[in-house]
Amino acid sequence: MSSTFAVPAAAPGTPLYLSGPKTMHGTRPWTAAVSRLATLVPAYPIRSAMDLFASRDDWRAHLAEVLRACAALVFLTEADGWLGKGVDTEIVAARTIGLPIAWLTPAGALVPVAAVRFGDPHDEDWTRYRRVYRAAAIPPTGTER
Repeated sequence: MSSTFAVPAAAPGTPLYLSGPKTMHGTRPWTAAVSRLATLVPAYPIRSAMDLFASRDDWRAHLAEVLRACAALVFLTEADGWLGKGVDTEIVAARTIGLPIAWLTPAGALVPVAAVRFGDPHDEDWTRYRRVYRAAAIPPTGTER
């Protein structure tokens, strides 16, 4: 299993979809992540929910259509590896249509989803819905909180 993500060949101008916690949008970590992703895959424009959707209803109505027009989905987590329900929903939608997925780690590594593991969902907290780990760093079951 490779720990390096390669974006599949796509038509020129095909964007990458950047998925990340709403709490990060517009922050320094978000800006740094966009810059890092642009450095790692310079041939692909970067689009995100923040750029594309006017509301949650707009996002729900058009997410699948937007993802089908992208070369891959790259997701971010909080510094401690948590992502929210919305990011998880975007990852599930991307998997459903066979879109390649990668995690841009807080350290700036682009890791293919095959080398990532997701903790159990926590329905009681949609902002800390699921924790993400590199496959080699999975904690014992039930200890991710």
